[in-house]
Amino acid sequence: MADRIDPRKTALIVLCMQRDFIEVKATATYEIPGMLARKGTIPKLQKLVGEARRSGMPIIHVGHLKRVDGKDLVPTVESDVKLHIRFLVEDTPGAEFIDGLKPAPQDHVVYKRRFSAFYGTDLDIRLKALGVDTVIFTGLLTNVAIANSIAAAHDRDLDIYVVSDCVACGFPDQDEFFLTKTFPAVARVRAAEEVLAAMGSV
Repeated sequence: MADRIDPRKTALIVLCMQRDFIEVKATATYEIPGMLARKGTIPKLQKLVGEARRSGMPIIHVGHLKRVDGKDLVPTVESDVKLHIRFLVEDTPGAEFIDGLKPAPQDHVVYKRRFSAFYGTDLDIRLKALGVDTVIFTGLLTNVAIANSIAAAHDRDLDIYVVSDCVACGFPDQDEFFLTKTFPAVARVRAAEEVLAAMGSV
């Protein structure tokens, strides 16, 4: 049976499409920009966001923030703290959402400080207030924020979609592993065009 996505009961979640991941810091150590380019992620995600807005589907942008002094970090490894302390720092240009995917006035914005979009945020409250029972995950990073947020959504009995060509991370093998081996156990893994078709089928 073909997928049917009801925009009245579904939220599109756009995770961590922030400048430090794509334009500034991540280019030195990861291959995020390259994977985004190979998948065509940004234009596909822009199209998905546009269709969600047209249909009245709630869009929730989730960003990751850190304090400049690092006091909100867990110092499990000292070198890790030093590496990331200037990454996604609140009130800096690098923490901003990228051009072309900035929140519109009617969109929701949630900021997290741990991997999951649910932990320590009001995302769950927003979804319940919106009457949402289905979530569509897009953005960064497949192996970190996306994976942890999908697990948290599953624990909340939400119906889950993950858009395979609208998520990315710095490691192609991990991206493929999560999309083909892990996520299908709890989510519908679909390409952007399949999701767009399902949105138009209601």
